[in-house]
Amino acid sequence: MVDCYCSQCRALRQSKPTKDGTPRLPRNWQRFKDEIWCDTCWHAAFKLRAVSIPVRMMTPELWAVLREAWNACRAVANASVLALLKDDVVRNGQAKMPAPPKTYLYPVGRAAAPELSPRSVVSVTHAVQGRYNRQRWDVLWRGAASPPLYRRYPVPIPPDSFDIRHDDDGWHVLSVRLGGEWRDFRLDRSAGSQRGLAALRQIMAGEAKGVEASLLCKVAHVGDHRARKWEVMAKVVSWLPRGEKQNATCGPLDVCTASDVFMRVLHAGWSDPRNIQADHVRTWIVGHTAMLGRIKERPQGREHKRREYRVRCDKYRNRIDSFVKMTAAQLRRWAQQSRASEIRYDDSVRDYLPSFAWDKLRQSIALACDDLGITYTLAASGEVVDEIHGTAREE
Repeated sequence: MVDCYCSQCRALRQSKPTKDGTPRLPRNWQRFKDEIWCDTCWHAAFKLRAVSIPVRMMTPELWAVLREAWNACRAVANASVLALLKDDVVRNGQAKMPAPPKTYLYPVGRAAAPELSPRSVVSVTHAVQGRYNRQRWDVLWRGAASPPLYRRYPVPIPPDSFDIRHDDDGWHVLSVRLGGEWRDFRLDRSAGSQRGLAALRQIMAGEAKGVEASLLCKVAHVGDHRARKWEVMAKVVSWLPRGEKQNATCGPLDVCTASDVFMRVLHAGWSDPRNIQADHVRTWIVGHTAMLGRIKERPQGREHKRREYRVRCDKYRNRIDSFVKMTAAQLRRWAQQSRASEIRYDDSVRDYLPSFAWDKLRQSIALACDDLGITYTLAASGEVVDEIHGTAREE
């Protein structure tokens, strides 16, 4: 055993040496710029974030390589799910659900897609196993969900197999090792991608640490008049440096839901509360529910109705995601302007929007507080509605 010191706080841990004699990093410790960071110092200085940017100027050769990689990742994911189901238990009068079996999925993934790189196989199998364990209670014990089936799966790229640079025309280029060769993907540089490009520039400058990149395929919006039906997105996960914490000395920002408005926000420095209206969101929810009912009643074939159902659900999901992000951004601006030291969130009253992505909104507000360096407190919460299966549980 050798001594492993944190370069910031000089915390000491005993670890095994590597082949070259350097200490092996303890769990959750990081190595950055030839320095070793403990988990406490690292999380205080960096935050884990992911950015997704559209890929432009796709060639037929790149499309062919990506299709092969997507099919291989999908085969690995579905084969892993089948292996997990095969080794798992079947409920037959047991009083308590046993722990999940320790299934070694790497041989399963290699047999399903031998052409995929070993590290990509490990990434896919780990992600699939984690999602399966999270859904295991609903799938096996409650019978409220079906086992996950993957129609598309992104291609994971390890940190030593991708690079970010500028080309001669000023485009940001993501170079990845795919199909045994390095291939370049030009990233979109429109106004909507500038926030993601700023994070990539931090990685290029050595201020941030890249964790993983992935190339995924999404359906292009049906109303944006594009000639293509599919769009390639480049997702980069990285540790970004935290900014300076704001001078938060003016008390908490109280955020609560109400029966007459979607959200009411109060602060000691304001004369009147501020409301966030969501009348259009109510229209989305009612219209989406009615549309799904009409699709089921139509006389078209099953495949046609299934395709339209997916399109409508994707559009509705994107709308809700946009509204959640806009709401979290608005609360973040108000917290900055009022120099709030804390955001206290209460969504116990859900009469205004009974069916809504409350979990996603809560996570977005918590991320906004983490970016500002202020405290997030869940004051009270109502029952959490299962968005997929219509069931509920008490928190």
